Amino acid sequence: MNLATAPMRKLLLLILTLPLQMACAQEEFREWMSHDGKQGLSALLKSLYPTQDIEAGRLVDYDSAFSMEELNFADSAKEWVVKHPANNGEDNETSLRVIKMEVRIYPPGTDPKKRDKVEPELRELDLPMAFVSQADQEYVLDWDWLRQWQPFFDQCLQVVLGEKRGLRKTRSEPEPRFDIIYLRNGSKMRGVVQNTAFALHAGYGRFAVPRDKLAAVQFGDGKGGDDLLVGVNNNRFSGILDLPADPGLGVAANQLTITNEAGQAETFRKEKVSRIVFRVRSDELDSLGVGDSVLVRLKNGDAFDARVSGGEFKIGTRSIPVGEVSRVEILEGRANLLMKSGGRDVGDFSEEDIPMELSLGPTFNLYRAHLGQIYCEPGFRPVGKILPAKEPRAISVNFERDGPPGVLRTISRTSAYYGILKAGDRIVSIDGRIPDFESKDTTYELVLDALFVEKTASHFVLTAEREGRTFTVTVVNME
Repeated sequence: MNLATAPMRKLLLLILTLPLQMACAQEEFREWMSHDGKQGLSALLKSLYPTQDIEAGRLVDYDSAFSMEELNFADSAKEWVVKHPANNGEDNETSLRVIKMEVRIYPPGTDPKKRDKVEPELRELDLPMAFVSQADQEYVLDWDWLRQWQPFFDQCLQVVLGEKRGLRKTRSEPEPRFDIIYLRNGSKMRGVVQNTAFALHAGYGRFAVPRDKLAAVQFGDGKGGDDLLVGVNNNRFSGILDLPADPGLGVAANQLTITNEAGQAETFRKEKVSRIVFRVRSDELDSLGVGDSVLVRLKNGDAFDARVSGGEFKIGTRSIPVGEVSRVEILEGRANLLMKSGGRDVGDFSEEDIPMELSLGPTFNLYRAHLGQIYCEPGFRPVGKILPAKEPRAISVNFERDGPPGVLRTISRTSAYYGILKAGDRIVSIDGRIPDFESKDTTYELVLDALFVEKTASHFVLTAEREGRTFTVTVVNME
């Protein structure tokens, strides 16, 4: 059916008697093409609204299940809209797909060459999906997909141990299929890890973390260094790893079993594996329960999100609700509770072994002597050593001009990094993202501005690499 034909024009005037509302949008105005791809959408709208000078348009919203009952169309027009396949909603019988677009409406008689000097009226217009070209429909669907997944992208750990994880970033991309496995002989391969859990023997407890809640595994250097588990929420656990047997999947104890790219099973002794970087899984953050958890930092540097049993700290004979506490500092063996009200409460935990329910799944009892700090407010999740800084100069760094980006040239003795970072170390991630060191304003400079100038951030997490191993520090604005 040709929408441009004269008999349809009068009919479509009835279709487009949809409410126009004042609007704001985040997208920029762009050129849209009409359904047949032969004319711009603005031209189509002008033909449909002969008394108004309309210019499309800025995407504001998309509804895949717009109720047909809300349509105020002439019957013949409604029949065309409903039957057009591009309009089919989630339920073809009761809904259709609709684009909400912001349009500019200029005063009648405005000279097209002088539009930039005229302030148009902005209104919102609802349009059936079939009114725009196939390319524009794809644009809308891509925009809607990204809008739905952006909160996940903002939260998920995209970089771990200095390496990007496989991640689907656009609607047209397939889901990442493989994990990355590094062997001690220097080789690297892609495959799907079949082991369903990794058991940790730590100095503070024994427990197993499900594979699907892990972002990476770093095996020790074989010289006494601890193994490391990194959770999808950036929790860190160190100790000695065991790989439990899983006969149902053909997995033997302390053997890493993968399905390689060719679909074949391969097995490696854990001693031959250096590192595993797991792909990002779309459901990996489900059921983490961060909102009702605290961050527990241990004296050995490990840190994890956990729920406090009963939602209360038991101090002596008293019970103090977690919601009233900002953080807990362990000083000289005693718990110092800094209250959100500004007060302080000091005492001893009434239990020697404190029940811990990790957000990643495991539960165990933690001996209180291992505790370092407990952070009860969700906005602060430090990783590694905490470095306080008063000004940008205290954490400024110099980078090598040649060679890989992010390699440090010197560290001043007055720097907060002195004794932690050294020349030759390479910064591999900041706040879980790969830094841009090649632009005029590097990511690092922008991070300093956010911390000290704009003060839109209170801290940032920096990961550096030295001799093939990574370590992490959290820089905090002392103010």
